[in-house]
Formats: sequence, structure tokens, C-alpha cells
Amino acid sequence: MKKIKTAIVDLNCPIGHVNLINFYVKNLKKNTSLLVLNKSIKKILKYNAALYLNYNVNFLKKIYTFFNLYNLLINNKINQVIFLSYDPIYFLFFTKILIKKKIKIYLIEHDTLNKKKYIKFICNKFIDKRTVRLVYNHEKKVFVVKNFKTRVYIIDHPLLKDTRFVKKIYSNEYKKFKKTIVNNKYIKILVPTRYYIDQKSFYLFIKNFSEKTYFIAFSKRIKIQIDNLFVLKNLKSNMIKYMDYIYLPNNNKVYDTRISSWVYTAIAYNKKVILEKSISSNYEKKRFPNFIIEAKKFKLKKPKKMHILMHRRFIFKYNSNTIIRLKKIIFKT
Repeated sequence: MKKIKTAIVDLNCPIGHVNLINFYVKNLKKNTSLLVLNKSIKKILKYNAALYLNYNVNFLKKIYTFFNLYNLLINNKINQVIFLSYDPIYFLFFTKILIKKKIKIYLIEHDTLNKKKYIKFICNKFIDKRTVRLVYNHEKKVFVVKNFKTRVYIIDHPLLKDTRFVKKIYSNEYKKFKKTIVNNKYIKILVPTRYYIDQKSFYLFIKNFSEKTYFIAFSKRIKIQIDNLFVLKNLKSNMIKYMDYIYLPNNNKVYDTRISSWVYTAIAYNKKVILEKSISSNYEKKRFPNFIIEAKKFKLKKPKKMHILMHRRFIFKYNSNTIIRLKKIIFKT
């Protein structure tokens, strides 16, 4: 029987995925023969066994990087690759080359199914059908089957706190707000959605719960001005523990094909998550009934947290099962 040699590759390495990349590398390294990451992230995620390629914005340099990656895969006799992220425009051609060499490809989907990114979406539709897609919930699976007619599996998104890697990239801007926010008895609600905000839902929510509440938001698209709304560029990671709730007024026209990692970060910090009603919120409510609250049913009061030891066991068991299920898909299908 031919030995399976697996590579983990992420040429994009978005800064927001640092925690996720580290989780997969750490838990799959024993099953991995080759690890290739973007050179830009080397100072944050430094692994002795990793190879770092320069995936530049320049078109010709990107093609050169793919040529180097192809040689690495062939020379190391890799027969399956897990891409933690990918660019559909370049992968339209690159996957065809790999599949001709009988290399099995797994693509983890993040914001790569977005119809609003028209050119990338069209390219994605024409990526070789033998490519296996990995998505984070059921509606994404339905979407992929309907639009791409390819094999797809649901995997679980891990529940991760910010590690020392993430703390390196956070802003210190929070300091001037710390005394006001942290030492105050008001309810503190974090609104981390940056771009795709359902403005109507957000403004209505603030109107209903603005009294004795602090809202800490990131998005520059929030135009409303009230005394207890703080709009920051970023949030220091250790400030999350001082928040009472995480509220995600996500625009469902966009989030029908993507997920918000803030749901899973909030649960990792033992925080309650307020979601506007949608297919995604229904799915997450069934999986995490102790953490998800529908916005229309929200009542302003101090939340009851899961007991710390029970929460630790819950996170450990969930993340362990996440890797077990992922390994079953990748190494037994």
C-alpha cells in the first residue's frame, strides 16, 4: 500500500488566521511531511520544520512562488495537500497541474465563496471538481454542492483564545479606554463586525439597550454617535475577558457564504454571543445552546458564565473532537 505523504500549505497566511494556522499545524504536524507558509508571517509563526515562501502581490512573483511550491511537492513525493487558505484566481490553474500528478487537494473555505467578489467566484466555480472542499457549517456545504458540484465535508471551527502569537499584532490603543470600560459597572458589549454590518439591526439594538451599557466597536462604518459607544481600530486581546457579551450584527447577504470567527473566539473566552436571526444563528444555537442568544430575545443583565472547570473541559473536548473528525476526513477518505 502506497504511503500517504501530506503537506500543509498556506501561501496567503492572513494575519487574522494566525491562531487558526497554529492550531492546525500543531495538531497535524505528526501526520505532515511538508509545511509551507508565507514568508511574511515568519516572525509571528516560526516553526523549525516550516519552509517560508515569498508570496508577493506581484503577479510574476506569485507565479514563481507556485513554481517553487510545485517543485517542493514533487521532490518530497507529496500525494495530498491541505490548503489552509487559497486564491481562486491562481488555484484555477494550479489545482489542475497537481491533480494531473495525482495529488489530492483539500481546500478549507473561508471568505472564498463570496458571490460579491465576482471574478474570484467565477474562477472558483471552474476549479477542478476532483478538489475536496472543507467548510465550517451545513449551509456552506449546500452552497458548494449546488454551485460547484464537488465533494465537500463539514469540519468544525476550533474554539481558540488569543495566543502569544496573536498578542504580538494587537494595538495598544485600548489603554485610554481601559479605566473607563473595565472598572465600570455598566454592561459591556463588544461589536467586532468591521465591514458587513446590518445597519438597521445594529441601530435598533443600540437604541433598545443603550442605557447602562457600553458598546465597544471596530467598524468605521458605524455612523451613530452616542456617549457610551467607543469605536476603536483594534482591541487588545486581554480586554476580551472584561466584556460581558459579543454582539454580531452581521449582514446575512454576505454571511450566507462565510462564518464569523468571533463566534468561536467568544465561546473560547466563556462569553455569550448575541446573533441576529439567520440560518447561521440557528445552526450555531443548536451546537452551542449555552452560549448563543438571539438578538430579539436578549435581555439586558449580567450574564451567567459556565463554571470555569466545566468550560475548560468543554473546550478541550470540543477541540479534540474537531481534530479527530478532521483526521478521519483527510486520512481515511
